[in-house]
Amino acid sequence: MPILGALTSGVIAVMVAALNGGLSKAIIMLIIILVVQQIESNILQPFMMSNAVSLHPVAVMLVITAGSAIAGIAGAVFSVPIAAFINATVMYLHGYDPMPELATAQDRPGGPPGTLEKQIAATYAGKPDTRPYTSVLEADGDEVVASVDAHAEVRVEREAPAPSGAVAESAGEKSGEPPTPHVEA
Repeated sequence: MPILGALTSGVIAVMVAALNGGLSKAIIMLIIILVVQQIESNILQPFMMSNAVSLHPVAVMLVITAGSAIAGIAGAVFSVPIAAFINATVMYLHGYDPMPELATAQDRPGGPPGTLEKQIAATYAGKPDTRPYTSVLEADGDEVVASVDAHAEVRVEREAPAPSGAVAESAGEKSGEPPTPHVEA
C-alpha cells in the first residue's frame, strides 16, 4: 500500500525536523510533504497510470473516485485494472490493435504466426476428435449423414424438389428453411 509508505516516511521526516529544528521547521516539513504528496497523487500518478493502462488521466481519476465511492479502498484499488480491461476489450472488439506488426512478425514472443496452432495440433496427433458439435459430412445419394458425437448420429433427409408451380410447404416447415434432422441414439 503506497499510502502507508508515504505516511510513515512523512511522520519520520516531521519528527526529525521537530527534534533538530523545533516546531517551526516541523510545520514547514509537514507542509512540504503534504504538497508533494498531493501533486504526486493527483497529478503525476494519473498521468503515469494512464500511460500504463491506456486510459485518459481524467478517466483514471474518475474511475478511482467512483470505485472508492462504490466499494471503499478495495474499489479504489481494483477500479483502474477493471476499467483498463473493459477499455481494452471494447477497443479489441471494435478492431483496434495496439501492435498490428506483431501479427506477422517472425520473432514475436511465442514464435512466428501459427506456432501455437501447430503445437496444439501436435498434442492431438493420432487421437480421435471428441469435440462436441463437430460434423463430418458424407453424401449418400439423397441423404446427408453428420456425426455429432460418439453416441448420436444425425440423418437429414432431403426431399425431392417441388414442381415449379406448386407450393410445397408442410405443416411445420417453410420454404427456404433446412429440413428437420432425425436423431438416432
